[in-house]
Amino acid sequence: MSPLTTPATQPYFVGYDDYRSSLPMQKLRDLVQQDESARHQIERETEMLFRERLGVRFALDQLLGARGQARNPSLLRHMVAVTLYYLYVRVVNKNVPPIREKAYKEALAWCEAAVKGTIAVDLPVKLAPDTNLPQAPTHFTIISNGRKQQFDEW
Repeated sequence: MSPLTTPATQPYFVGYDDYRSSLPMQKLRDLVQQDESARHQIERETEMLFRERLGVRFALDQLLGARGQARNPSLLRHMVAVTLYYLYVRVVNKNVPPIREKAYKEALAWCEAAVKGTIAVDLPVKLAPDTNLPQAPTHFTIISNGRKQQFDEW
């Protein structure tokens, strides 16, 4: 952990030590240039991105509130990949290494597959408040140019 952040006070789902398996710590320090506010901002934005993408099906308040060993390792790995990608984009001015770009695309594909149910993930599904059963998929219709289109969020 960084000297200022411990597992108990870690402000975001992804913490400083979580980057160790993906990037040497010296490289991370070089990326944030001793200013952790950029990293914290991107970690916050990554959480918002995952809430938007996974929140239609999964109980993310419960998931993203976890710290330390209680976190879902698959979710953590993909969030680290997205955070590192955006660190490179913002700090190194879009000079993103191919491995970071590949990991970023895999993370987004994982999110899409998880929501569609084409892969099995160990994430808690949202429950309907009235029945305490998994929420039914949300269907919606768009009428544009006189044509009706059906969409299924899942």
